[in-house]
Amino acid sequence: MAVKAIPDGYHTLTPYLVCRGAADAIAFYEKAFGATETVRMPGPGGAVMHAELRIGTSILMLGDE
Repeated sequence: MAVKAIPDGYHTLTPYLVCRGAADAIAFYEKAFGATETVRMPGPGGAVMHAELRIGTSILMLGDE
């Protein structure tokens, strides 16, 4: 069975941001750009280990440092 190099719904390039305060960044992207959070994997102490946001037709991935 062949594996897709780019999953459905993703583009050729998907940015991944590592930032301090990822939860605050998610809230900002939701308010500023109308982003929709599609995935959030919590980490220790309330950190965001991994999250995915949809902005228009694109995906942005991010997590805490």
